[in-house]
Amino acid sequence: MSRGAEQRAPDELGRAVVEELAHTLQRVAQELDWPSAQRVAGALADARKVLLFGAGRSRAIALALGQRLTHVGCDAVLIGEAGNSRFTERDALIVISGSGGSPSAVTIAGLGAEPGGGTVIALTSQPDSAVARLADHALVVPARSKLREQASLAPYTAPFDIAALAVGEALAKLLMDARGLSDEDIDDNRPNVE
Repeated sequence: MSRGAEQRAPDELGRAVVEELAHTLQRVAQELDWPSAQRVAGALADARKVLLFGAGRSRAIALALGQRLTHVGCDAVLIGEAGNSRFTERDALIVISGSGGSPSAVTIAGLGAEPGGGTVIALTSQPDSAVARLADHALVVPARSKLREQASLAPYTAPFDIAALAVGEALAKLLMDARGLSDEDIDDNRPNVE
């Protein structure tokens, strides 16, 4: 059992974790730089292709965001999956890393930042991280990462993971509005074989 869990009944502990995550989302809604998010949505709208990268649980967030971006009309692919292509100046690359220092995330962001590459976008909790410094746009998600910036009842990186997923959904909604898309349009863009 983790520290602090011994003093709480299971239902009380579970409820406290969900409430903490809900509070994290409220904090993100208040503190995220929404004008920067709008600029990121614009870069995604202009991109020929959107490549996404994340390591560990950030990979799952990148996969979910990539799927959502395809729903709103982007040609999105997860790096390392079939369909991955050369990254050009007409493309966007989203690198998701809570710490902003995961070696593979830093490497991918660095490759994207090389001449001839497109727009590099970082989703991270660390504004001064290597990934944020390499990015053209860094969206700082104010949530606990593996660096354990604040105490948490939620497991390890859960606050950042949940918050990054929510920020991804907000970016998709900004794209939807910019393109005049509705939920019905998303239904039409969803795969019919899943």
